[in-house]
Amino acid sequence: MAVSGSYSGWHYDRTNNRLDFYFKGTRVGHISSTGMSLAATGLTLPTSLATGYIPLPLTAMRVIGASADISNTATNAGGILAKNTDPILERVNGATDKALRVTWAANSVIEAQFPSFVYPPDLDDASPVLVNLVLAKNTATNTLTNLAISYFEGVGDTNAGTSTAAISVSALATYSVTIAASDVGASPAVATIGVTPAAHANDALYLYGAYVTYSRRVT
Repeated sequence: MAVSGSYSGWHYDRTNNRLDFYFKGTRVGHISSTGMSLAATGLTLPTSLATGYIPLPLTAMRVIGASADISNTATNAGGILAKNTDPILERVNGATDKALRVTWAANSVIEAQFPSFVYPPDLDDASPVLVNLVLAKNTATNTLTNLAISYFEGVGDTNAGTSTAAISVSALATYSVTIAASDVGASPAVATIGVTPAAHANDALYLYGAYVTYSRRVT
């Protein structure tokens, strides 16, 4: 059966044993026993589907010691964050506010590192990647500071990261750092992210959450 030039919808193609879908008379793609295929070179997704999300759990972060490496188990439990480390992993208030955060006390500029993550197969390496941190500071002073974000891809790479904008408010806010598309390789690849505060002599810094967003590749 022929399809009109204005037809939008499904059409069963008996000759090729597949279910075609059309938009205004143009065949967009089909579904068959082998899966779904697009007739065009790509598909535009709504924003909610076009962006991929990779969580970076605070509880998996590690303290980087004076040797610029993971600490020994004898000296700092292998770099695991706890209430007696620097920075510390804590509840805002153990009794009344059980929100979890990583806290750098005033003067602390110790690096911490997230676990490495593997690029998802749908990551578009022709687009930038964003590192997103949910941050705040205490209200001791109006001192401005930021976090230096290191981003290393694979093995033997150079740092592709940069620093966040100034952190100047006590309210939670998301601070994003863009990793240029030229520094994003094709999947499979592994990336590692570290965070180091700039000088903040009078302010405590709080990290409440972290995640990576990326553009999905659709072909």
